[in-house]
Amino acid sequence: MHFPSDYLETVHRGAAVLRALGARLREAAAKQPQTPELWLSVRDFEGLSARLVERTDWDWRHGFADMMLSPQDCAVVDELLAAGHAGPVQLSSEENAALTDLDTFLRQYCNREFELEELEDRDDE
Repeated sequence: MHFPSDYLETVHRGAAVLRALGARLREAAAKQPQTPELWLSVRDFEGLSARLVERTDWDWRHGFADMMLSPQDCAVVDELLAAGHAGPVQLSSEENAALTDLDTFLRQYCNREFELEELEDRDDE
């Protein structure tokens, strides 16, 4: 299967949602020090967001983007989608759609369902 033409938009839109959720959770966690689990969610969302946007088109198309992804990353997105919220922060329908698209793409990518581009042999002579 070929990469969707808009896959980078899907990745960046999902990463933006994760970053925004992390920021909203950061505010909530600062107001609720008795809930340290919120800080773990902040770390998970902001960390995954950063790793996603750091990957270039070349990284994705040559199969190297998943080097910075783990099964736990997919689990974080799955749990968020299943619950519809992260602690006190609710997902909007637009955020849910963006994360659903991201989740679908990441699963296909990690399962190697896309045709990757070949690395060209380099002759340095």
